[in-house]
Amino acid sequence: MHLKRSLAERHIPRGEHICCIALSLFVSPLVAQTIEYTRADVAENVYAFIPSEIGVGNAVAIIGDTDVLVVDSTATPSGARAVIAEIRKLTPKPVRYLVNTHWHDDHIWGNQAFRAAFPNVVIIAHENTRQDMIDKAIPSLAQSISGIRKKLEARDEQLKNGKSDDGRPLSEERRTFLNKRQVLFKHLLNEIESVTPTLPTITFQRRLVLYQGSQQINLLSLGKGHTRGDIVIHIPASKVVIAGDLITYPIPAGAFVFERIETMRKLARIDQEVIVPGHGPVMRNNDYVLLITSLLEKVVSRVRQALDQELSLEETQKGIDVEGFRARLGSQDLVPTRAFERFFLRPAVEQAYKELKER
Repeated sequence: MHLKRSLAERHIPRGEHICCIALSLFVSPLVAQTIEYTRADVAENVYAFIPSEIGVGNAVAIIGDTDVLVVDSTATPSGARAVIAEIRKLTPKPVRYLVNTHWHDDHIWGNQAFRAAFPNVVIIAHENTRQDMIDKAIPSLAQSISGIRKKLEARDEQLKNGKSDDGRPLSEERRTFLNKRQVLFKHLLNEIESVTPTLPTITFQRRLVLYQGSQQINLLSLGKGHTRGDIVIHIPASKVVIAGDLITYPIPAGAFVFERIETMRKLARIDQEVIVPGHGPVMRNNDYVLLITSLLEKVVSRVRQALDQELSLEETQKGIDVEGFRARLGSQDLVPTRAFERFFLRPAVEQAYKELKER
């Protein structure tokens, strides 16, 4: 992993788990051979580390009077080491706290690197996140390794035969893309094979307050959202919120739908001027939060109407049109319709259908 030092900040004009690797397959138009992290200044002594692959989670460092708090540890041990190296360029202070916003692989598999670099680091998460790491994340490691190997083998076969999945000859552009993807996925395979799961050592349910000298940091569980254990980090003095995967750009992450609407409303009500999402650039207003909330409300409304008409799930899926919302998320290149449907809309409709039917 490499980390690009850049103060140029990127702005936005306004099923429970999306795998980091799956999401990176379709979002990035240009593919780096390794994942690089760009540093963005969020507020005084608050820095975000944003990866070149949009499907890999952001990390954030909050530098206090005597120590550092880090939010999420990236997808891989080497990614975490890159972030640690950059933190050490910013300050000699040790990382005392590491917070995992939820249990997904692209936010937790760097934990071991922080423990190695800072043996006394305290890892904090919601109690459900720790349990989900034990029950879901750790058992899925072998499956992830197997899946990447199969993908590598399938691409090797395509490159060898010179044909795409549909049997048509590979264009030079496609061949170049696949070759770069092979380099990246081989790197990811090596990384995942080196992971030693490192669990949180402190958990909480609703709210935990930490102090870095005079600076207060609130760890808040607002309710079900992307997972059942999402937490956000609020720095009142800086008016900064670190939202984890409650906010992902440019495509919303799936999971809970009905209950997530209220969670998103609570997020919007927090006194903040800056939001660091779990994926994507730093945001300087609530526009994207409100857009995602409205999108979820529209999905629930349409599913409720379908249930009132006693439509099946398949009929409901076919009848829901939120293209206007998709277009507001970004251009067709940034948010392809097929990807939007696959990674957000279809899972969201299915989950809303299930949730509303159980009420």
